[in-house]
Amino acid sequence: KEVGGVRLILTALKAESAPIIQHFNLNKISASFPLYNRENIYLAGTGMGEKGVSQSMPKITSFFKDKPIDHIINVGISGGSPRETQIGQLYQARSISKEGVASSFLLNKFHENIIELPLITVNREIKKWTEEFPDIVDMEAFHIIKHIREMYPLEKMTIIKVVSDYMDINKRVVTKQDVSIFIQKQMNMIETVILNG
Repeated sequence: KEVGGVRLILTALKAESAPIIQHFNLNKISASFPLYNRENIYLAGTGMGEKGVSQSMPKITSFFKDKPIDHIINVGISGGSPRETQIGQLYQARSISKEGVASSFLLNKFHENIIELPLITVNREIKKWTEEFPDIVDMEAFHIIKHIREMYPLEKMTIIKVVSDYMDINKRVVTKQDVSIFIQKQMNMIETVILNG
């Protein structure tokens, strides 16, 4: 399928990127961060959490500064509230906040047929769910947006997450293989978001 301008997919974990690399048949490019490409689809690895993102994003934005990016998509797994989410389900986050910080970002892109939930970026794995996390949580989205918005309008940004656990990883072990399978199973919808965004 023909795609417009550059699509930049951002993933934190190798296990998240593997099914996407396979699906789009992307090739590894030599760069100072993990980078894969085919035609105008690129996938860059951000690393985990605030530390990973703050190290990788300046390199990523510098690499793409002369390329006209149409759509930036953060794809990954997230913890989900047992009341609001289903394990294996894909969600879009348009309101992204950080635990303990009052401000939040609001994204404009809306993708049909994907449930929308607010996302809170946390700085640790949530091992036991509490009411303070009513929807979905991740460890990167807020930090990614903070870096992206210095160069690109937030209109270009999408955040989609597959729920891998109910924030109960004291009881449920999520392996790398599990992570890849969660992404793989939602790949058709993820592809639609990447190409149509």
